[in-house]
Amino acid sequence: MTTPTLETNRIILRPPSVDDALTAFNNWTSDPDVAKFVRWNTHETIDTTVEWLTYEVENIPKDNYFGWVFVLKETGEAFGSGSVFFNDEVNLFEIGFCIMKKCWGLGLTTEAGKAMVDFAFNELKQTTLYVRHAKENIGSGKVIEKLGFVYQGDGEYSSLDGKETFECRDYLLTAQNPKCPNVPVCPCPKTDCPNHSKCCSCVIKHRESGNLPFCLRE
Repeated sequence: MTTPTLETNRIILRPPSVDDALTAFNNWTSDPDVAKFVRWNTHETIDTTVEWLTYEVENIPKDNYFGWVFVLKETGEAFGSGSVFFNDEVNLFEIGFCIMKKCWGLGLTTEAGKAMVDFAFNELKQTTLYVRHAKENIGSGKVIEKLGFVYQGDGEYSSLDGKETFECRDYLLTAQNPKCPNVPVCPCPKTDCPNHSKCCSCVIKHRESGNLPFCLRE
C-alpha cells in the first residue's frame, strides 16, 4: 500500500518529499529541543535532512512503513512529521511523531496522532498498536494518553547511532470491538476522555489502573 494523504480539521498529513528539506531543517530537524528524546540526532546541516527525506521517500511504496509530513491547512507550512511502522521487536505497528517547537501545546500532535491511529486501524486492519516515550518526555506522554493508549510497563530504547539510551514507558492501544454493547449515552462526565462511550476501552484502562469506571461506582 502506498502512503496515502490524510486530513484532519487543521492538518494535512501527506507523503514526504525531498523538497521539504529546507522547511523541515529550519522548523524542526535542526532543533535540539525537538530531537532531545527521539532516536535520531539533531541535524547539523541540511544535507542530513535531505538524507532522511530520501529514506522517507524510498519507503512510500512499502507496506510496513508509512511516513508523513504534517502541514497546517491555514498557512500551508510544514511543521512536523510522523509515521506508522512495523516494529519487529514487539511484532506490532508502532506510531511516532515530532513537531516544531512553536506548535507545541496546541493539540496539533494529538490531532495528527489520531489520524495515524485511525489509518492503522481502518486501513491496515490492525487490532493493537504500540507506542513509547522517554520517561522525561512528559509532553509526549500526555499526547499518548489522550489518544487512548494504555500504559503497559517500562523499557528502554537507544538512539540510532547507539550512543544514548533512554528509559521509556510502553503503551498499547486496542481497537474498539464493533460488537461491544456500548450504551447509547455514556453517563461519565469526563467527555474529553478518549475512552468516553467506548465501554471496552474504558474497562481495559480502568482495569490497568485498579479502579472502577464511573458507571460502575455506587
